[in-house]
Order: sequence, then structure tokens, then C-alpha cells
Amino acid sequence: MTVATLIPILALGALQSPVQASAQEPVVIDQMLFIINDNIITSADVMRASRRLSNGSPPSPNEQNQALQDLLVHTLYMEGFLLNGGFSEILDGPVDDAIQQMVDQAGSLAGLNLRLNNQGRTIADEEKRIRRQYANIFFLQAEFGFAPVDGTHFKAKINVSPSQLRAYFEEHREDFKHDNRVRARIILLNKQQTDKRELIQELHEKISSGELSFVEAAKKHSQYKPTLGGSTGSIKPDYRGNNRVIRDFLTTAISG
Repeated sequence: MTVATLIPILALGALQSPVQASAQEPVVIDQMLFIINDNIITSADVMRASRRLSNGSPPSPNEQNQALQDLLVHTLYMEGFLLNGGFSEILDGPVDDAIQQMVDQAGSLAGLNLRLNNQGRTIADEEKRIRRQYANIFFLQAEFGFAPVDGTHFKAKINVSPSQLRAYFEEHREDFKHDNRVRARIILLNKQQTDKRELIQELHEKISSGELSFVEAAKKHSQYKPTLGGSTGSIKPDYRGNNRVIRDFLTTAISG
């Protein structure tokens, strides 16, 4: 990236007679302050930007200095945006929308033009400012990883120490509280089955001996989610949708 500074642009007075013109000293009509690649920042640019900060009043030295800093930062970010794969066409939509919003606020295009002229600026100046502003946003989003250029490469690397994690947890304990939940498997037999007690005893013996797994027994005999092996998933032990006996069992199991 090429940066040059403090190069004056001079022009002779054009409205004088040839004799007068030859004797007249050159007059500075503008002064080039910075060149950043293809971008040029002049004294006139700084004055226009500073008038925006002062709402059209004669800008103070501090406002001029702030305007110069803003122009430099915005121009450098614009270059970063372009050098990192951004293309100017992507800025057209946001700029048009912003200008249209300003037109709506002013009541008409002529009204916006008059308002800006009173501040020593033009619609073209405003479009240029807004374009730099959005280029800055897109560039920073890419740099900080909020919107990486290729969708996968995050440049921002955040390292948090264990002590910092612990301190955060201690300060936000309430955010980490949650209700007790349990996972269980249930074999629910058909009410119409006459030998329920005998079947339960048989299944208990086979499961205890390892001859049959609880999942296999549930898939074959349970009326409760047989395809899931009788799994309750993660549930609250006192869930009112469960039978009281089941709730009592789950509550006892978690407290134990």
C-alpha cells in the first residue's frame, strides 16, 4: 500500500489580465494531504467532513482534526476491504438505501440537496462517505471473524484461561442452574395381560442373569415406546404426565 503526504496542488489565478497574471503569485486552491493507493485526501475533503461534524457552522480546529482522522481511518479500511476480496458493487444497495432514507427525511431530493449545500456538502460527498462507512463495517466483520471472507476462516482467535472461565461461572451461577432430569427405561405391560406378575418375574431373572437386556425386553413386551427400548429420554422426575408410581421411582432413583 502506497501512502504519500503533504503535496500541494497549485493553480494560477485565471481571471486576471495577462500582465497581472504574470506578476501574480501562485495561489493555493487546494492542498493534497494524503495519497493512499488511488485515494487522495485534500484540505477541501477535510473541510467538507468537518462541516458535517459542526452541522454547517465554521468548524473548530478539533473538528477539523477529527475529520482528518476519520477520513484516514475510513480510507484505509476501504483499501483493506478491497484488498481482501471485497468488491465495490456490494456497497451500492446499502448506499442507495441510506440516501433514500435521507431523502425521505428531507421531504424530497431537492430538500436533501439544499440541506447538504447549507453544510458545504453535496449528495455525491454523502454517497462517498456512506460507501466508506459500509466498507469499514464489512472489512471489520471479516477481520474479527463475524463474517469471514470465505465463510470458514475466522481471523479472530479468542483465548480464555481456566481461571477466567471459573471467574465467569462464579459471577453467573444463576445462569447455569437447571432442573434435575433423569433418563430411565420402562417396561409397561398391557393391562389385558393376565400373567403380568409372572412375566415381570421372568424378565427380571433373565435381565439379572444377562440372558436378556432391558432394551430387548422392552422392545418385545413394553407398551411404552417399544421402538426406543422403553426409553424416557431426559425428563423431570416429577413430571406430572407420568404415573404416580413412576414419578416416585424416578424421584427416589435421582435422590439416591
